[in-house]
Amino acid sequence: MDAEQIAVALKLDKASDVPLYAQIKEILLAEITEGRLAEGQRLPPVRRLAELSGLNAMTIARAYKELAEAGAIAGRGALGTFVLARQPAPAPVPSLREPRDLPALRADYASRDVDTFRRMVQASDGPGMIAFTRAYPDASVIDTASFERHLKAAIDQRPDYAYSYISPAGLPSLREAIAATMNASRTLRLAPDNIVVTNGGQQALNLVAQLLLSPGDTVIVERPTYFGALELFRNLGAEPIGVNLEQDGPDLDMLEALIRTRAPKLMFLMPTFQNPTGLTTSLEKRRAILDLARRHGVAIVEDDCVAELRYRGKFVPSIKALAADNDAVFYVAGMGKAYIPGIRLGFVAPPAHRISDVIKMKSISDLHTSPLYQDALEHYLAGDEAGRNLGLICTHYRELLATIVEEFEQHMPEGSALTRPEGGLNMWMTLPPGIDSIDFFLSALQRHVSILVGAHLFSENPDQRSVRLSFGLSDKEATIRGIRALAGVAKDLLRPVSSRFVAVV
Repeated sequence: MDAEQIAVALKLDKASDVPLYAQIKEILLAEITEGRLAEGQRLPPVRRLAELSGLNAMTIARAYKELAEAGAIAGRGALGTFVLARQPAPAPVPSLREPRDLPALRADYASRDVDTFRRMVQASDGPGMIAFTRAYPDASVIDTASFERHLKAAIDQRPDYAYSYISPAGLPSLREAIAATMNASRTLRLAPDNIVVTNGGQQALNLVAQLLLSPGDTVIVERPTYFGALELFRNLGAEPIGVNLEQDGPDLDMLEALIRTRAPKLMFLMPTFQNPTGLTTSLEKRRAILDLARRHGVAIVEDDCVAELRYRGKFVPSIKALAADNDAVFYVAGMGKAYIPGIRLGFVAPPAHRISDVIKMKSISDLHTSPLYQDALEHYLAGDEAGRNLGLICTHYRELLATIVEEFEQHMPEGSALTRPEGGLNMWMTLPPGIDSIDFFLSALQRHVSILVGAHLFSENPDQRSVRLSFGLSDKEATIRGIRALAGVAKDLLRPVSSRFVAVV
């Protein structure tokens, strides 16, 4: 297809609720999937396609950006933008046109296996989808070029470790930079030699879980909790048991009772801007949890990946910061939530006497993490770019969070509830009585809005009226449309069943 043919193919519905850029993305993706736009073909420049189609250049640019993020096209500098390999056909959004469709769909999406969860996340990538599943900042909010300069310098200068195998613990210079950053922003007093660099926070958690757990062990988790931790513990043969969350953190009476009766091997906690609720555990409860762990000999895994993303309220020291050197507190964090989205670098800081065990586990896992990315992150953290970008992220998402709360209060029906986090990128929605979260999820997809069903985030006895809303999406207008669409779904599902579906004649 030449430029004129591509422009003719852009038959858009300007009356549709789906944004024009999303319609363009969908059309071009179909052309690629069906082979009319072949691999290696050069697409017309943004301004040229805008002139031929009579559309705004920014709309075309947004569509190209979305296609690039989906892996369908790639820019090659002055050479232009080119089609990549043919894309697989996207999974269809499930239809809810008839009530009889619902039981099978509900059973499918209610499954607790990981494939179902992946399917939910994949639904977020559909054309025109407003994704309230994104729990990390949008790169458009920050100056990514500042990190890219450090990455380019690492490649250009080619330090001796750039293309070599390195220590499983990570580059000493990056460990020093992480320690300095954490000590300055989180008062952690970490020693560089007590840090192991990992491929994101998930690997850090994985290393600790494999080190500490055996099949049949009990792990205490918050109710609800991070799905990745639940799946990991179950895959290792451990049994996660939940402790209820209150507005200021875990129910301490319930926690102590579980420790006494279940003799857990460890506790997995996210005290700051918890995923998925956004709640923060109070300083008093953090101290009490640490005391319980000491008295009963229970290890703590503290996941603390977004502590810098605070929009209001006062800083609360982590459990690790309160702990003594010999306390069994394993501190894990990813750097892709607060610092550079998608970088997949993180770290674990174990008790000093377990550092060699964690390093050994890391060497078994994958030997070491990319030295090029480590070098770039070291210089990025050591300069002032990281601090400036954190400021940009906090300013943007502070305003976006306020918008979500305002829209929720204005449009959601009575009986709905929403947490008001002091930071982070997650909120917890409770639906009105009579609405099941699976029905809500499936109906929201019909309005091109994706969410995460809360029932999948409980170790046992799931709450069927809960939903996680993640607001890493940077587009304020899309966010407003999404919240109003969810409100429409809730109101629709509160109507009598017979009036919810379109009759098929």
